[in-house]
Amino acid sequence: MSSPAARRARLLRLRTIEHRVAAVRLVAADVAHATVANVSHRVAQLRASIIVPSGAYSGSHLQSFSELSERLDRARIGLEQSLSEARHIRDARDADRVAAHIAEERTGRVHIDASRREAVERDLRIAAARPPRPKHTGTRI
Repeated sequence: MSSPAARRARLLRLRTIEHRVAAVRLVAADVAHATVANVSHRVAQLRASIIVPSGAYSGSHLQSFSELSERLDRARIGLEQSLSEARHIRDARDADRVAAHIAEERTGRVHIDASRREAVERDLRIAAARPPRPKHTGTRI
């Protein structure tokens, strides 16, 4: 069986890795959210740019403008749901990262405190095992 110090060190390494993984997942969720937000913004801009210029147009042209506007509106509505889901996932990943950070900090403190206690106990054992010093009588040889 390994020593308690080795187990604590291994647990601290594990908590550090968990925190790093959670941070990477948060970055990935941020990128996904930003991508969906960018696409949603571009669709909204495209929809806003569809203006039927004045003039004579056939019914098929007007229908094409109307159909394109309708499709862009549906895409925007669908992207709103995706944006909401991406925001929810990002918030969940952030909460996971914070929880992993707290666990890492707590494990680090426990490891440091236990190491200090072990050092003090070791010093006390060493001091107790020393042979007594001869008392100084005051005369020099």
